[in-house]
Amino acid sequence: MTQVTANEYDNGGIGDGNVTKSTQFPGGGASPRVAENLYDWQNRLVATKTGATATPSTKDTSVNRPLSYTDYDNL
Repeated sequence: MTQVTANEYDNGGIGDGNVTKSTQFPGGGASPRVAENLYDWQNRLVATKTGATATPSTKDTSVNRPLSYTDYDNL
């Protein structure tokens, strides 16, 4: 068996069960693809950062990663 995806909930701690990091393993020597998610106080997905690295120590500050966000109107 080969692992193709891994999800991390609540940054590895105790929380509401939100997926905070999703990692895909494409195989063939390619590096893992990581997406980080942020949620608001009502557990709604408000931001996603794609293209993050699997290890925080290797983050390259010269590369702009795609960041998408949603702005909710509570009215």
